[in-house]
Amino acid sequence: NNLVEYFKIDNNNITVIRNGIKDRLNNGTLKIFDPNNIKILYPARINNVKQQVKIVEFLKNRLSKKITIDFVGDGEDKDKLNQLCKESTQFNFKGFVNIDEIIDDYDFVMLFSKNEGLPLSLIEACMFQKPILANDVGGNLEILNEGHNGFMLSNFESLPNTLSQLHFLSNEKYQVLAHNSRQIFETKFLSEKMYTEYRNIIEKMIL
Repeated sequence: NNLVEYFKIDNNNITVIRNGIKDRLNNGTLKIFDPNNIKILYPARINNVKQQVKIVEFLKNRLSKKITIDFVGDGEDKDKLNQLCKESTQFNFKGFVNIDEIIDDYDFVMLFSKNEGLPLSLIEACMFQKPILANDVGGNLEILNEGHNGFMLSNFESLPNTLSQLHFLSNEKYQVLAHNSRQIFETKFLSEKMYTEYRNIIEKMIL
């Protein structure tokens, strides 16, 4: 949109190639969803932009008892986040971990940043067949399709209610969301697809 509207480039001269990553899905079995024990993973650098501290402070005593949120990562706000999480049974700070080793235990992957580019954590969520929860910033909407593979988080005030609605999901609906996440990854973000598209452009330039 920026190329067309600001730089006035003909849309026919623009090719979009999305960042792709190597497929690391080992277990293709979809998780069974338990609406009474919903586990959300929040993988991101621990800082003001990613808003982990603010999220815990705001959701404390407002979050459904059926939900837990685990934060993983490193960053300048980790000590404060760790202390806040120790004061609650619904929030946990796991530190820096290998996502591949833990993600199977979670139902959703969440991101609620002030700004974003194209977040790797959400692409990885789709790769691992996880529905996502994210706000409308940066490239999130290139990955999240509301109601198709996850749900939109509008603002802080709506967070408690939006998250509480998750326990009304049936396992059948959850399975559809998870399947759709994987389909989005395979359609848009496979590294092989990215390589092929770059190769095609380079070959055209040479010829």
